[in-house]
Amino acid sequence: MNPAECTVEDQGSTVWETVAQPENGNGITYGDVSVDGDHVATLTATPAEGYVLDGEALGEGWTLNEDGTATWTKQLTSKYCDVVVVPVVPVVNPAECTVEDQGSTVWETVAQPENGNGITYGDVSVDGDHVATLTATPAEGYVLDGEALGEGWTLNEDGTATWTKQLTSKDCAATPVVKPPTPGLPATGGTLPWGLAGGAAVLLLAGLTAVAAAKRRHANQ
Repeated sequence: MNPAECTVEDQGSTVWETVAQPENGNGITYGDVSVDGDHVATLTATPAEGYVLDGEALGEGWTLNEDGTATWTKQLTSKYCDVVVVPVVPVVNPAECTVEDQGSTVWETVAQPENGNGITYGDVSVDGDHVATLTATPAEGYVLDGEALGEGWTLNEDGTATWTKQLTSKDCAATPVVKPPTPGLPATGGTLPWGLAGGAAVLLLAGLTAVAAAKRRHANQ
């Protein structure tokens, strides 16, 4: 008897035990093994001339017939072959700063995987230490391939798998506020703006020149 064994090609289907055809010999000829619609295997053994079958020593499944032959029967058993699947590795979105995040810390986020291919994904959860967790549960007739799980996945005893990842953060720098320059006010004290100082100098020079001219005229009289 060959046990029912699943192969890659048998995924999602039912396989049955098979019966190896015995070789003729020791004065016995075996008919071909036949299997009916109910998966009952039948085989007949016929002794050669000068040989007789020992009805009391027949093995399990054998029955001695009145004509001296013996018939072996067995109800074959089956096995359903689960479809082997692998959960996807969740997409982790990088920590990115926006205008609203200035001066604060932002963290990576995890995209929720879509259910499919015989797998249902629980909601992504993130604990206080910023560790993301996700569970994958295979549907009936499906099984997770523990040897082909991607990074972060661990196969559980109940057939589910858990994905974990320590998220990383990024500090968003605060942009300094640039204030517009304050309009200039008239100067006080002994300092005058360049334009006013220049004009005053011209007037002073003109006054001094006029006084000197007047003194010369008075001296010549």
